[in-house]
Amino acid sequence: MTLLFMERGKPISREELAAVLGGNPAEFDLQRIDTMISRLRRKAASTGMKLPLHAVRGTGYVLHV
Repeated sequence: MTLLFMERGKPISREELAAVLGGNPAEFDLQRIDTMISRLRRKAASTGMKLPLHAVRGTGYVLHV
């Protein structure tokens, strides 16, 4: 989330997110990023909050704040 916030408005690739999480993007299962984002959205929704976090097809994710 820190990288997404620091680069808000700019699409961040799944590979960049994997690298920040300490994984080697070549060996990291990028589907894990999607799972983490899904869980984060669900947790936010359970508190009544909607995250301004959007998927960018073929790229990654972008935070619109």
